[in-house]
Amino acid sequence: MRGRSRIACISAAAFAAIHSVSLLQAADLTWDADPGTPGIQDAAGDWNTTNTNWFNGATNVPWSNAAPDAAFFGSAAGVFNNATPTNNVTVNSAITVQNINLGIGSNGAGYNILDDFGSGVLTLAGNVEKSSSDGVSQFALGNGLALTSGQHTFKLRDTPGPAPELTIDNAITGSGGITLNNDTYDQWGTMVFTSGNNYSGGTNLVKGRLVITGAGQLGTGAVNISSAGALNFYGANTTFNGDVTVSNPINISRSVYDGAGFDNYRAAIISENTGNANSVMTFDGPFTINSTDARVQANTSRILISSNIQGAAADSTLTVDGDFAGFVSLTGNNTALQGGIRLIGGVQLDVTSQNNLGGPSSPLTFAGSATLHPIGGFMTSFGSHVINTGSFNGGINVDGGHSFTINENLTGGSLGKRGDGTLNIGGTNNLTGGQTFWDAGTVNLTGAGTSTYHSIHLRSPVVNLSSGTVTTANNTTSFGESSKGTRRMVSRFARVVAGSRAHDR
Repeated sequence: MRGRSRIACISAAAFAAIHSVSLLQAADLTWDADPGTPGIQDAAGDWNTTNTNWFNGATNVPWSNAAPDAAFFGSAAGVFNNATPTNNVTVNSAITVQNINLGIGSNGAGYNILDDFGSGVLTLAGNVEKSSSDGVSQFALGNGLALTSGQHTFKLRDTPGPAPELTIDNAITGSGGITLNNDTYDQWGTMVFTSGNNYSGGTNLVKGRLVITGAGQLGTGAVNISSAGALNFYGANTTFNGDVTVSNPINISRSVYDGAGFDNYRAAIISENTGNANSVMTFDGPFTINSTDARVQANTSRILISSNIQGAAADSTLTVDGDFAGFVSLTGNNTALQGGIRLIGGVQLDVTSQNNLGGPSSPLTFAGSATLHPIGGFMTSFGSHVINTGSFNGGINVDGGHSFTINENLTGGSLGKRGDGTLNIGGTNNLTGGQTFWDAGTVNLTGAGTSTYHSIHLRSPVVNLSSGTVTTANNTTSFGESSKGTRRMVSRFARVVAGSRAHDR
């Protein structure tokens, strides 16, 4: 054998020193709270680089940051026992982890990851998965969760009940981004942020719900909502602590809300009923729609989009949705939104100009029981807007001292009215698909033909029938009190129905 030269030996040593990290193999390590007891022991403990709390399949070893390794806590097959206290694992030294998998321990408890508010700093180089079908987990890291560069996927398996699957009660920092993608798990899997975050790699909501509870929680990058993703203001057992403003760029490409894996969260952006009907959730940063059905849902709250909405495609459409105490306000110049606006649910859409609606000829589709409110009476009719007259189902809020005239012949569900102003109905309508509620003000029926409604419910308005005939398909007309959005039927007479023409029941 020929001897190696001294130079060759030095070169080999240098190569080994330079590439030693890459030659290390990352391992899947399972948490073992008590290495002195045979078998894996699921319990609380300290996560550091000294204790041999990690089982590599053959023996217990200390944690090493060099590779880095993946950490498994409990197992997906673990049986949850609600009476067992959660296993709290405390990070008390600098730890870098590739992936974290959160399961249920053999003691029946789930896992939380904490730190000691001192030298314990957790850096995530990979992804997080909650694999158990029960229990919830929490990251409560006083020193924050640091993300390395690149995207970090959070995959959360749904558990019974409204509680979120993973709550992160600490700041998230670093150049990385967050992708919520429950993948093969159900869409219900929910992650909650409760602190301000400054991670810069963006937020991608692919499948699942991300709940925020305050401003500045989405980092500094763009928020992309696609496939079956949803961004929620509150919900998931969170407590209301004030209005929220989001200034991040928002990009919505989601367009499917029905069918398996899609209909759990039936909007891309949702403001939940927090018990405070006056709460306002505001978007004031860039807002782009690349979807034929970008849904924004306000439930007993208000969503305000003050941005100029951009349409990334010719048919990009904003859909507003919500309950009867929900409001969506558009205050920007939205003329780039070429697909127009669709109104569904019971929500009210508040606008102050034609540009808020996408321009004076933009499509307006009434496909639920939602109400259009042209504030200050700037609209007196639909004008040149393209209206779905053959499948109309919606309403108008007319401010006091103003009027709105609908001379189009409408077929479909219903035609509702809110507000103290005057609604003039001059067309011949066949609206038998839903109940018609006229809540306030004056309704003038001036059409010459016969209009048929499923049923008419007069809560407080004056109705003048000056021409034609009005019939109700199910022989129901009720008179009662103003509701401002409830659906209760009452029978006591409230206002005079005046006119010289027939009102058939």
